[in-house]
Amino acid sequence: MKFFKNKYVITALISLLILSVVFIVKGIFPFGSNSVIWSDMHEQITALYYRFYDGIHNGSLFVDFSAGGAVNFIGVMAYYILSPFTAIILLFPRDMIPEAVSIVVALKIVLSGLTCMFFIDRYFNKLKNNEKIFLSLLYAFSSYNIVMYVITGWIDIVYLFPLLMVGLKELLDLKDKKLYTLVLAMSFIFNYYLSLILLIFIVLAAGIYLYIYNKKEMKKAIFTLGVCTLIALLLSSVIVIPSVLQTLSSQRAGINLRALLNSSKGPLADKLSLLFTSAPLIAFTILLLINYKKHKKFSSFIFSLIIIMGLPILIEPINKLWHFGSYVCFPYRYGFTMIFLFVTAAAYYLEKVDNKFKINKQKVLSIGGIVLALGLMVLGFIKRKSIRYLIYKLSFTKNKFTFAILLGLFIVSIITYILLEIKKSKKNRIAIYSLAALTVVFYSFMYFGFYDYDPVLKENYISLNQMTELKEEAGVYSFKRVKRDLISNLGMVTGLRSFSNFTSLTAADSFMTFQRLGYDSFWMDTESVGGNLFIDTILGNKYIVSVDEYNSPYYDLYKEYDYVKIYKYNKEMPVGYTLEKTDNLEHVLDNIKNCFESSNIIYNYITGKEDNIIDTIDLPYNDTVIEKEIDVKNKQEVYLEIFTEFDSNKKARTYEAFKIYVNDKLIEKKFPHVKRNGTLDLGLFENEKVKIRIEVLSKKVIPRNITVGLLDLAKYDEFISGNYGKFEIDFDNNKIVIGSYLNEDKTVFIPIPNIGYDVDDVKLTKAFGAFLGIPLKAGVNVTELSFMPKGIIVGLVFSVIGLILLLVLDKIKIFDIKGINNCAYYVFMTAYYAILSIYVIGTVAFLVTFIHKI
Repeated sequence: MKFFKNKYVITALISLLILSVVFIVKGIFPFGSNSVIWSDMHEQITALYYRFYDGIHNGSLFVDFSAGGAVNFIGVMAYYILSPFTAIILLFPRDMIPEAVSIVVALKIVLSGLTCMFFIDRYFNKLKNNEKIFLSLLYAFSSYNIVMYVITGWIDIVYLFPLLMVGLKELLDLKDKKLYTLVLAMSFIFNYYLSLILLIFIVLAAGIYLYIYNKKEMKKAIFTLGVCTLIALLLSSVIVIPSVLQTLSSQRAGINLRALLNSSKGPLADKLSLLFTSAPLIAFTILLLINYKKHKKFSSFIFSLIIIMGLPILIEPINKLWHFGSYVCFPYRYGFTMIFLFVTAAAYYLEKVDNKFKINKQKVLSIGGIVLALGLMVLGFIKRKSIRYLIYKLSFTKNKFTFAILLGLFIVSIITYILLEIKKSKKNRIAIYSLAALTVVFYSFMYFGFYDYDPVLKENYISLNQMTELKEEAGVYSFKRVKRDLISNLGMVTGLRSFSNFTSLTAADSFMTFQRLGYDSFWMDTESVGGNLFIDTILGNKYIVSVDEYNSPYYDLYKEYDYVKIYKYNKEMPVGYTLEKTDNLEHVLDNIKNCFESSNIIYNYITGKEDNIIDTIDLPYNDTVIEKEIDVKNKQEVYLEIFTEFDSNKKARTYEAFKIYVNDKLIEKKFPHVKRNGTLDLGLFENEKVKIRIEVLSKKVIPRNITVGLLDLAKYDEFISGNYGKFEIDFDNNKIVIGSYLNEDKTVFIPIPNIGYDVDDVKLTKAFGAFLGIPLKAGVNVTELSFMPKGIIVGLVFSVIGLILLLVLDKIKIFDIKGINNCAYYVFMTAYYAILSIYVIGTVAFLVTFIHKI
């Protein structure tokens, strides 16, 4: 029985009980067939678990040929799922990965509570066990965890953070160095992105702590912190270096300074929502603040940090600078640090502070507060569809009334907790625990799983798992989506090739190239939706996967599954082409006028002809109605491109600007938009007139071009019957093997993104912006391309050095050298003031934006 009286066991069991209640009510695995998957878990992360599963079983985690044509998987894995908990999915059958993810999320939340307990038990051991358990559970079920679990890798940092803070305090007190070093290294390995952000917090927290608690040994502690941080970075280098290099070459890299400085308060509602279950912690923190003078030392430390971490909630430029200049969605990604500070303040209050003041009618006000809070929860439950719709859309800013319910609950709860806590009694404490538990269950119910708004989620995974049977037959050919009716990363789930890809590390050159070819894109999402028949052929899109019927004389219905249909190209389709022209091969598409010009350039480079396979008609823009009647001769596939911007931020501001009709039939009600912004296939026409009508819905949007493209199917048929490319291509884990016979020296174009392959005695190039260009000699060629993530060898060497330094860390005798300590101090203070300058710049920008735009 002692086992079940252990505070860690009780914390874990209560955590599992809360999760079980929510999972049972919502039918989430293992209590039903539903899953916790929604948002980024649906579009991105669950597919990455599939790719990890396949990589482990196939022996390859470097290259992913199933998304974006080919991507470096190391950085993607490190950004999202490089956690020991990921191994849990290996215990399940492949088709149960969506269910396994529910277990992964649950265990990470449970562990967050246990590590918080370790911190509290270490430094606030006079607290009663029920108080320790209560605070630990509030950390585990913080709104941050409940919301952010959809990015499963971020929760790894949440459960590591209390251990890191134990290690940091021990280090700054000059007691133990290894705990901080090891946990920080683990943090960087599990999620390097949030860990880089954490370095900012470490500098700020260390500076304030040493100034208040250990000023005498400040310089030595700073040098020790620097050495241990460096060793942690070295230990994690095998992951961090290749991942950071990949991030820097991705579409995510880059800062828009004007947008940053003009960001004002940002999505304030969304940032505040990450604190909603922390109302009891905030109440206790306020009570500590009231008793500030009697506990000045600790209060000065904790409130300095709370102010520093709280300002980004109100001042968006500071928040964006914490995110290295920009972010997309989830606007307070380091919010768990604030919640941890509230836990620490609450623990100190409960252990050290005795309230000496009273409030008249405290009992009546407390009861009133409880009733009002419960009433707001009931109202929230009644309005749950509205609340969950806003959650599903990742923003509370679009419905002020719905957000007001939750904000009201938050404020009322804080006041009620203060009222209950002022008069310390067993009944009041039970009331506090009960109200907090109900609040946690309420928010968990709102956030876990989203079947009201994503009914096709299970259908997606059922059909995609069925499609895995096509892997051997499809080989190197790709599967194209015609609508966004399946997840972007369908290739990872099926194990089949696709150019659709959605991760935060989508390569910048691929992102730009696919836009230039007329395919859809959105933020970091590149798509196989859009394009045109010729480009689909060039890229080896032999298969069409669609929920709806698909009509084309070149594709026949091939397979039908429960929810999707597969269409197969009915002609011969090469994968790779010899090029007759090679001048300016990498940058030849850089300055194209429209996506059809890209098609014509590629056609010219392959055939050597100075001719167009797609004729174009530019439609002049006016701000009301654009009309054009086109006389189609013979058979032509007609496409329309309305292109606004390459930059995702600017493109988003041009959405829903046009209404499009073809022969008086409405084709798109509001174009372009998130789900369709590449070329539109208007249909196959033969010897007839086609009337195109475009109504302008937003006069503020002036597109770069409005172009009609007419693909001559006679020329297309002639092209596909030509002998422009016959190659044998095979993927072997991290290698590509190409077999060819050439009559003369040629450069070969292979429709696989060049992500940094190596090959003996051949200088690879980038063709048409992102793809492989391979110069080959005449005769028989068997060319083997291998891939090694850039920086991984250097990173491995640094990691070995870090391990050696860790082993001898306690034997290093340089920590008492005064000159080195002084140098470290000045470097640290430079970094410290540089970080504080972020606050100054951000605050000035914030104030200026209320007067005029910068």
